Amino acid sequence: MRAYIENGLLSLPQPVRLWYFGPFFRYEKPQAGRFRQFNQFGIEIIGESDPIVDVQSVLIMYKVLQELGLKDLIVKINSIGDDKCRPIYRKDLIKNRPILKDVPDIFFTQIGPLAKKKSLPILENLRKAGLKVGESFGKNGLKDQLGKASRLGVKVVIILGQKEAINDKILIRNMKTSKQVEVKQEEIVKELKKILKEK
Repeated sequence: MRAYIENGLLSLPQPVRLWYFGPFFRYEKPQAGRFRQFNQFGIEIIGESDPIVDVQSVLIMYKVLQELGLKDLIVKINSIGDDKCRPIYRKDLIKNRPILKDVPDIFFTQIGPLAKKKSLPILENLRKAGLKVGESFGKNGLKDQLGKASRLGVKVVIILGQKEAINDKILIRNMKTSKQVEVKQEEIVKELKKILKEK
């Protein structure tokens, strides 16, 4: 959509039909069979709300795969539903797949190289104390880390910045009350257990 707007394609007769092919790069960490760089081919039809253009997109891709010599193709259409069926689906999902109990209560964030270096032994001590702690040490920005903490719905976020790392302190933020306190690192387990007991 960025390229569509930046290149003034909005001023062309709609819908605009686009295709792309070439190397792409994944944002997330590489995994088995999912490398950082990969090749991708796709088509986009922008500027038309009629579902027929979705059908057209599927048919074009189906034809491309046929032309490449692939046999016995099966097309499966995915859907996230609409405003009417999603609440019913969600209710049924909660009933049959209860909310996971192993989701962490605490999320550990760090800012800066010294903080990252000191994070690992602190994290290990927290887990040895029986606390469920999530982290995203591969990310350096506090905004990204707090975003993940928010998506997980954790009760507490601990923040280790450069200043705290130097002074052997740590910040504890209660996500429910938005209150934030600074404690000595040796007192963190006691303070976290106290917060988690609060209703």
